[in-house]
Amino acid sequence: MENQYQNQQPLQDEIKLSDYVRIVLQYRYLIVLVFILVMAATIIYTARQDKIYSASSRIMLEDQNQGAEFLFMGAPGMGKNSINNQIEIIKSRPTLTLAWEIMKKYPDWDLFPIASHENPAGALGKVKVESKRETDLLTISIESTSPTEAQAAVNAIAEAIQQQNTQFARLEYTTIREFLETQLDAISRRLQASENDLREFKNLNRLTELTAETTKLIEQSSELEAELEASL
Repeated sequence: MENQYQNQQPLQDEIKLSDYVRIVLQYRYLIVLVFILVMAATIIYTARQDKIYSASSRIMLEDQNQGAEFLFMGAPGMGKNSINNQIEIIKSRPTLTLAWEIMKKYPDWDLFPIASHENPAGALGKVKVESKRETDLLTISIESTSPTEAQAAVNAIAEAIQQQNTQFARLEYTTIREFLETQLDAISRRLQASENDLREFKNLNRLTELTAETTKLIEQSSELEAELEASL
């Protein structure tokens, strides 16, 4: 009995497989038609999609903390900003808003798809900023359905960064100059007081040799005057 059942099992499998083949052959035209319709729909959908263009630009980060390190005499915590901080600054609202205003000066601005947006940060927020390992180079890239817009966007962002760096450098220069002028004035007053004390001391004791403190003050005053002239 068991042998008879085992002999019938392969026969049933064979019958089922033959049924499948028969069904496929019976509806082969319908299957081919469905396949053609799906392929045609996919091709039409893909063809109607807007093409995506990408543009990129590279910038080199500037060391913006040299003046700060000089100003605070190498105080701890005043080292270089990390690359990640610079990336976040580039993607921040002030930078993207400035880039938006720069883009509006392009002759083809009205033709850019981005011109219809009211939120600059949202429109340019898709910008990608990547760093190259062991370098100060950043790659700015953006995608758009318009190749002209994509190139204009990365150029505008790069120009916005340059303007911000220039503004920061001017502010830094002004701060350092004011700091040097303040220090020079303070040391000049101390030097004048020391000279007066020295003159009085010399008159009382009839000495002509300068004290170590007075000599040091004179040297500091000369160094600050030289630095101030160099910064101007």
